[in-house]
Amino acid sequence: MSNQNLVFVNPPSVAVVICAYTEARWHDLSDALASLERQSVKPNDVVLVIDHNPQLLARVQHELLPRFPFARAIENNEKRGGSGSKNSGVAATTTDWVAFLDDDATAEPDWIQRMIETIETHPDAMGVGGRVLPRWTANPPENAVAPKWFPPEFYWVFGVSYRGMPKKLQVTRNLWANNMIVKREVFLIAGGFRSEIGPVAKRPINCEETELCIRANQRLPDHHFYYNPEVQVHHRVTPERTTFRYFIKRCYSEGLAKALVASFVGAGSALSAESSHVLHDLPMGVLYGFAEVLSGDLNGFAHAASIVAGLAITTAGYVSGRFAGGSDRIYAAREKAQLG
Repeated sequence: MSNQNLVFVNPPSVAVVICAYTEARWHDLSDALASLERQSVKPNDVVLVIDHNPQLLARVQHELLPRFPFARAIENNEKRGGSGSKNSGVAATTTDWVAFLDDDATAEPDWIQRMIETIETHPDAMGVGGRVLPRWTANPPENAVAPKWFPPEFYWVFGVSYRGMPKKLQVTRNLWANNMIVKREVFLIAGGFRSEIGPVAKRPINCEETELCIRANQRLPDHHFYYNPEVQVHHRVTPERTTFRYFIKRCYSEGLAKALVASFVGAGSALSAESSHVLHDLPMGVLYGFAEVLSGDLNGFAHAASIVAGLAITTAGYVSGRFAGGSDRIYAAREKAQLG
């Protein structure tokens, strides 16, 4: 497949896909659409994919679409979950590029513009992603900040950019599904998102975009994904995601997800970026924690300890998924969730 080339069209047409599964994020979904309405470069198409929730689909059609007539809503016609929803969204569009935004995220007004600029200046690009900023929420609002004990190196637990990510535009192994745009030919050549990976309702087994990007890199080695920190979205972080219990759950789930990715693309590819983070960023984070203690901030102890705990728990999830039958349990749980 290495001799296949992507055909770039100038100017490119762009569709935005937003996947939703619950009415609990109703106001977030409205905010996401409002952020697309404010884009300096308008998308050619906006598709809301409702994941096996007829009540939500009906409410979207009757309440949201009249307010945002540039959007349309469809059902996920594949298996329940994030992967099937994204595949349904891609199949429903005809544009040159397909962008993805979470239903609890908002895009900066120049989001599409920045992605197109990156595409046009990098002819080898088959996808572009960017920075995900936290939008802390709490009651009362003044408590809407990161927990003092939480290490910035693990902000990926919240679905936002973490300490150690690039500070300038560069080639990257994979993008994040809450802030990315992908060339349509990638799906035609490499295939879509695997239903075996990706979130189903509240089951946080993510990394479906990681596996897709690695698979695309393997089949299109002369093309690249780019990370541009100027391509920015804001992702809502709810109070329940800032607890230590959620931290443990999310770290373990990430290990399981990486084990699933490794089963499809190989351990070397699945852990290539993570190895650098573990060997460089996390030790530096522990040193930052001790430096904080020396400067009089005792939260540094919690920072350092949380990094060690997070790494150990993530590793345990990976080992369980890779060598202790964890993958079989995940598949069984996912099948139950998709059929429920």
